[in-house]
Amino acid sequence: MNEPSQSGFFYPNHIVRTCLESLKDILGENGLHVLLKRSGLADWIETPPPADLEKAVDFVRFSSLCAIMDEFYGLQGGHGVARRASWASYGVLREALADIPEVSGWDKVDLPLEKKIKGALVGTARILSGVSDQYTTVEEDDQSFFFIVHQCPVCWGREYDEPLCHPILGALEEATRWASSGLKFEIEEIECIAMGQETCKFRVSKFPVVES
Repeated sequence: MNEPSQSGFFYPNHIVRTCLESLKDILGENGLHVLLKRSGLADWIETPPPADLEKAVDFVRFSSLCAIMDEFYGLQGGHGVARRASWASYGVLREALADIPEVSGWDKVDLPLEKKIKGALVGTARILSGVSDQYTTVEEDDQSFFFIVHQCPVCWGREYDEPLCHPILGALEEATRWASSGLKFEIEEIECIAMGQETCKFRVSKFPVVES
């Protein structure tokens, strides 16, 4: 697969490195190497991104990796792998959340669940907007929060007739699971730039799923 022109927008090294390490755990070393070769990223086999937060991975490179996962494993299979890899990658962001006002002090105050979920989402958006070019905002209504990605590294340069950004969905699953001490929330991507829409927009229910 030939890598398209660069986007000029960048993701931090450490998040991508952690994603690659998680993919290796899920797919095995050979499986990861096949993906990297097929997506034009073979240089990452010997020299993966370093473990720092420098904005150095062009959106095109990350998008190419996501695209080849969908091609290689099918859309449903690729999305499942991407979500699982993001669960591990979110740990990089979680380490930085302690410095975000909406999150700091959780261990000292018994906050309402809705406030914790909002804090995790707002904190995640602020960190991603700071350490990457993935400019992200959070809105809400009575029932849901909306995690809105204005420049998306997952679907950059891609076109499809349904949402593609499951790595971000996986990160939101991990964020809400962590903030709620293990509860599950309904999360769906309701808009996607790959579908011709202005943003990649994720709806996160304010209420946990009631297990039957």
